[in-house]
Amino acid sequence: MSILKFLDLLAIIRDDLDHIYYGCLLKNKKNFKKSIFKKLIVSISPEALIIYLFRLSRFFYLCKLELISIFLKNLILLLFNCDLSYKARIKGGLRFFHPFGIVIPDFCEIGVYTAIFSNVTLGNKYPYLNEGGEIIIGNYCILSTGSVLLKGCYIPDNFLVGANMVISKDLRVKNIKGCKKIKN
Repeated sequence: MSILKFLDLLAIIRDDLDHIYYGCLLKNKKNFKKSIFKKLIVSISPEALIIYLFRLSRFFYLCKLELISIFLKNLILLLFNCDLSYKARIKGGLRFFHPFGIVIPDFCEIGVYTAIFSNVTLGNKYPYLNEGGEIIIGNYCILSTGSVLLKGCYIPDNFLVGANMVISKDLRVKNIKGCKKIKN
């Protein structure tokens, strides 16, 4: 059972590194020249290091070794000043641009190939009020610097949240200035 989880972890990390290597939303993949040296540089960058630590934290949580997960979560907090919950459900292809000051709580679900910039906060309005459901972010989304997504919001696929925006609504039914659909 844990071997399958480990193989899933490796596949997800491969997607994460591809997203870092080829760029946001993988648009440059066709015209990009492959280089072992460039892939090595990407694989030891701070963006990749935080991904490794987060994915390992999640892996140990799924293997019911929560103490190791807590240690890795605190290591991420110490190194990057990011509070990333190992209970958050984040699919492959995650990318952190300038991975500092990011907060992702337990009640969050993030789709594939999502890019998150620095100082993005996903959270609830008040610390102990838990109404409003989860924060759900679709596939191929970009969360710009300083954006705040409050509990109960839904970001649809292919969506850009502008810098320093505070979102507390379902963006499938409401348009907000500063947020827009990304064209493929």
